[in-house]
Parts: sequence; structure tokens; C-alpha cells
Amino acid sequence: MKNMLVYQANVDHFMAQCGWRFDKSWFGRFDVSLWIKPLLKCNVGLELIFIIEDQSRRRAILLDQYNAFSSQEILLTRSIPLSGKGSLKDLKIKLHYQGCEQSEIVLDHFHFKPIPKVEPKLDFYTKRRVKEA
Repeated sequence: MKNMLVYQANVDHFMAQCGWRFDKSWFGRFDVSLWIKPLLKCNVGLELIFIIEDQSRRRAILLDQYNAFSSQEILLTRSIPLSGKGSLKDLKIKLHYQGCEQSEIVLDHFHFKPIPKVEPKLDFYTKRRVKEA
């Protein structure tokens, strides 16, 4: 498979803006979506790959895949929970593809958003979790 870089994070900026604490262990969720328009009808194989490296390890995670004959728009998407240790060294998203050339793929819309950890709501008096309606 060939690959194309979709997104390369400036990790210092990302860590400062996302609101997570990277001094020890951390947990977060990422929403990732990519709309693709093939320019020609082709039997295409696509894989959206999330690559992240922190202080302890480097991981490549398959977010979504598509294998079919298509000339229509294709949506690759996933919300992924992720944990790590310490500061980020690398964070990027790649598209692996086969059955067509890179010039035949148009990246129409890309969405990447870190979702902050939401603390459970507690009752003021009992300090127990409040069930959401």
C-alpha cells in the first residue's frame, strides 16, 4: 500500500491547547473524520491510520477502512479513546491506499478534534454520581 500524510500535529501546540495534563499518565478521546472524493471510478482500498508516540511507546492504530469499487464520496471516521504516559513526541494521521494513484484522490474535508475528559457530575450533598436524563 502507498501512503499519504493527512495531518501532522505540532505536538507542543497540541498539548498546550487540548486541555489535558501530559505530566504523568493521561487519557483522552479523539474524533477523526476524512471525506474523500475519488476522481475516477476505481477499485480502491483505503485505511485511515492514527500514529501517536509518547514517552513510553509508538503506536499505529487503524481508525477505519474501505474496500470497494467507487466513484462516490467516501467517509472514513472513528472516535477513539486513548491513554498514554508523559509528553507527546509525535501525532499524525496517514491514509494508506491501493488501486489508484495519489493524484486520483481528493481529500475533501478533514476533521480532527481532541475531546476533553468530562468529570462525572456529583450531587452536592451526597457526593454520588448524578444520572443524566
